[in-house]
Amino acid sequence: MSECASVVSLNTPAGDLPGSCGKPLPHINVEVEPKDNEIFVSGNAMLGYVGDPQSWYPQRIATGDLGHIDAQGFLHIDGRSKNLLISSYGRNIAPEWVESELLATTLFRDVVVMGDAKPWCSALLGPVASTIPDALIEQALAQVNQRLPDYARIKRWIRLAQPLAADPALVTGNGRPRRAAIAQRFQEDIDRLYAEPQLQVVAG
Repeated sequence: MSECASVVSLNTPAGDLPGSCGKPLPHINVEVEPKDNEIFVSGNAMLGYVGDPQSWYPQRIATGDLGHIDAQGFLHIDGRSKNLLISSYGRNIAPEWVESELLATTLFRDVVVMGDAKPWCSALLGPVASTIPDALIEQALAQVNQRLPDYARIKRWIRLAQPLAADPALVTGNGRPRRAAIAQRFQEDIDRLYAEPQLQVVAG
């Protein structure tokens, strides 16, 4: 990020871990706050924002990214703090983390995880082909759920009738989901998932 003078960590031929952001550069200090796993960077920060004296000469930069550093020192990004879901049991869940696990199955074009202030997570799922049966989706979900802690598992899901990209209001220019707009568009369907747990919903 530009506030950290652009490059914070890097995968190199001497230290490369696919799926990670690499190891922090020697002159950079990266810390992960234990409370919510937000990543803070110091050591090469910007001078501040023009016209905002309170931002000048910061010692640490709050990146807004959630993540962790593994035992080998590789930095991993799990999601954005602004997208964080907090379940009704108080568990913090980065939806991008769960979504990436489902997208890695290559079965889905669209995955959007919901569950803020709810007892369990649900998802809007758009398979890569309309011919993919629900049974195959259930199988993929079961496999992914086995790798996730109980609080992050997808209990119910909605099958999207068309790609989210069919409506520009639902995705950004680079294809990321506009979460607030999606939640508003499918609010009734999502509410039905939690109100009627035996009901399978197909949303257009």
